[in-house]
Amino acid sequence: MKTKLPLSEGLIHFPGYFDRAEQDVLVTAVRDVVAEAPLYVPVMPGTGKPMSVRMTNCGSLGWVTDKERGYRYQATHPVTGRPWLAIPQMLVDLWREVSDYDKDPEACLVNFYGDDARTGTRPILTLPLSPFPSATVASSASADWSARIEPVR
Repeated sequence: MKTKLPLSEGLIHFPGYFDRAEQDVLVTAVRDVVAEAPLYVPVMPGTGKPMSVRMTNCGSLGWVTDKERGYRYQATHPVTGRPWLAIPQMLVDLWREVSDYDKDPEACLVNFYGDDARTGTRPILTLPLSPFPSATVASSASADWSARIEPVR
């Protein structure tokens, strides 16, 4: 396993987990996901107020929200109606190595945060690839850990 630095209870930092070449491969994989499952602006349950993030997913399920039905996981993109693409193998391998969880992820939330975006939740796994979208990997069954992967610049 790569270098593992606990930062606080439930937060682990893996500096340099992916080298620059691996990051480039991952960015390409995420762009491929976005090309087939385009980023969209989700809205708040009840109010329909647009969120400040654009998002998409990959995996057998995707995390979505809308005014009428609220937060949930579903098998299809809410705009295109097509099934989500598979989670890139690099992210599945990462999950298997660092999660200490015996099931593979079912959902991979891909968020794109523009300059005006706000975040109010803590993802399970964040891969900051700025200025590219960040990818969040989560299992629909909760896992008691979180991790942050430091990009190589």
